[in-house]
Amino acid sequence: MKKSAFSTQVHFSKRGQAPSPALLTPLYNSFNKPQGGFWTSTYLGQPAVSAWAETCRREELIYDFPDTYLLTVDPNARVLEIDSLETLRALMAQYPYHKSGYEVNSFLDYEALAREYDGLHLTKDGQATTNYTKPTLMGWGCESTVWTRWVFDEIKAL
Repeated sequence: MKKSAFSTQVHFSKRGQAPSPALLTPLYNSFNKPQGGFWTSTYLGQPAVSAWAETCRREELIYDFPDTYLLTVDPNARVLEIDSLETLRALMAQYPYHKSGYEVNSFLDYEALAREYDGLHLTKDGQATTNYTKPTLMGWGCESTVWTRWVFDEIKAL
């Protein structure tokens, strides 16, 4: 489990809906991937833009999010990085979420993590090593970060 300084992030928005604290919703538990929050992916430069943009192109996903923004993260933001299956297993031991009808310790308690961290970042390696495993983070889809607090110093349209 690493707390790390953070790279520039990318967020895709509906036309005319620039990123703002109003878009950040409370994070809540929902199986392998949390719901709510504010989602970004690390800026990779042009033409890739981000892992999320690459995933959408590769899987021919079409979303109505035509506006792209770059966000600079406050260097003091508390970001938890999940970069391996071992990291996920350690987190599961510390933050288990029990859902009736499912195996004990099947899911992470994202709500508990949100009380301690400003963001939860699944790295490219973390996504690759936790996608078809037990426990799993299947559903995140690609490298991405869910933010639980507004920690952005600068926002600019790309």
